[in-house]
Amino acid sequence: MDFECDIGFSRTDGVSGPCMETETRLTAEEKQHALQEFQQEQCDEYGYYEVSQGYRKVPGNICSGGIDLTPYRY
Repeated sequence: MDFECDIGFSRTDGVSGPCMETETRLTAEEKQHALQEFQQEQCDEYGYYEVSQGYRKVPGNICSGGIDLTPYRY
């Protein structure tokens, strides 16, 4: 309950289902190219890039512990 679906993800089974990646009109190749460009921009600016697990913590939430659904950082 501390997390909501991240941008580009939505629940497939109402409010209780898992957050799954939303379908787009992009081909798999276009999607991969856009992702690589975004990751490179993040690396250039911050020195790392993040990959979403499909969730983001609800703004203002101060809960701790439990399942960690924060993005992976590379």
